[in-house]
Amino acid sequence: MLLTRSLVRFLFTASILLLLLLAFAAPFIEPDSGEAVVATLSLIPIALTLLGTAIVIVTGWDPSRPTAD
Repeated sequence: MLLTRSLVRFLFTASILLLLLLAFAAPFIEPDSGEAVVATLSLIPIALTLLGTAIVIVTGWDPSRPTAD
């Protein structure tokens, strides 16, 4: 459980860091360039990872704990 919690927090922190880097780079990206496409396509998985890890942190879900049938 401790390893899972640490991993989820690491992924959450890494996602926030990557989103901050994208936010700082956004003013320097030309709207109709290939850089804008790459920034947009990288934003999607980073945002989904951030959302997923936030849900896991809030709910306290532990995949190693067996579920009750």
